Amino acid sequence: MAVYNSIIALPWSLKIFFGIISDNVKIFGLRRKPYLIFFGLVQAGSMFALYSIEYDNVITIVVLLFLASLSGAFIAVVYDAILVVQARRDPELGSQDLFSLVFFFQGIGGVTGCIVAAFMMDRYHPKYSFLIYAIMGLLVSIGSIFLSKEAEKDVNPGEEFVSYYSSELLSNQTPSEAQRRRAELEAAKPPRGEEGCCFNFKKNMRLLWWALQRREILFIVLYFILDGLTSPSFGDFSYFFLMNVVGVSKFMFAMIVLIG
Repeated sequence: MAVYNSIIALPWSLKIFFGIISDNVKIFGLRRKPYLIFFGLVQAGSMFALYSIEYDNVITIVVLLFLASLSGAFIAVVYDAILVVQARRDPELGSQDLFSLVFFFQGIGGVTGCIVAAFMMDRYHPKYSFLIYAIMGLLVSIGSIFLSKEAEKDVNPGEEFVSYYSSELLSNQTPSEAQRRRAELEAAKPPRGEEGCCFNFKKNMRLLWWALQRREILFIVLYFILDGLTSPSFGDFSYFFLMNVVGVSKFMFAMIVLIG
C-alpha cells in the first residue's frame, strides 16, 4: 500500500520540472492554455474510467490514479505560473492581495470538500467521488479554452512587472542597483525571434543553479528534503486505527479530517 501511494504521489515531487517544461516547450505558440486543456482531459478521462469500470487488477488502478495525480500536479504548476504573472501587475500589493484571495477560496473549497465527502462516504459508493473528480477536470479543460492571451505574457510592453521593493528585500539591492541589474539582463537577451526552447531551458537551469548557490535557499531545500525523508506518515495507520479499531463512522472520520 505504501509503495502504491508513493507512486501515485510521485508527480507532486516533480513540479519544478513541470514548470521548466511549460515555460520552455510551447504548443501552438502557447505555454499555458494547451497544458491546462490537455491535462484537464487526462484527469477527466482517468477518473471517469475508474468510475465506469470495476477493475480487478491493482496495477491498472494505480496507473489511472497516477495519471490523475500527474494531471493535478501539472495543472497546479501552470495556474501557479499564471498567478505569479498576474500578481506582478501590482508591484507593491499584487502578491499579497491576489494570493490572500486564492488561499481564502482554497480554504473554502477544502472545508466544502470535507463536508461533501462526509455525506458521500456514508450514503453513496466511493466511485461517485471519481465521477466528481472527472467533472472537475473537464471543467478545468473547458474553462481553459477561454483563457485570454494576457495569461501567456510574462511582461507586457511598457509595463514594469519587477518590484523595486522585492528586489531590495530579497536580494539586498537598492532600487538603483535593481534597475541596473535588470538593464544588464535585458542587454544579455538574444535578439527577438532567436529565443527558443534550448535557450530558455539553459537559462532556467542557470537560474536554478544560481538560486541553489544562495545559502538561504539551499538550506530551505535541504530542510524539505530531510523532512520528507525522516518524517513518518501516519495517514494509512490513522485511517485503519480510527475505522477498524475505534470504529468511528465514515462521516465522523471526514469531520476529524476537517478539524485537522
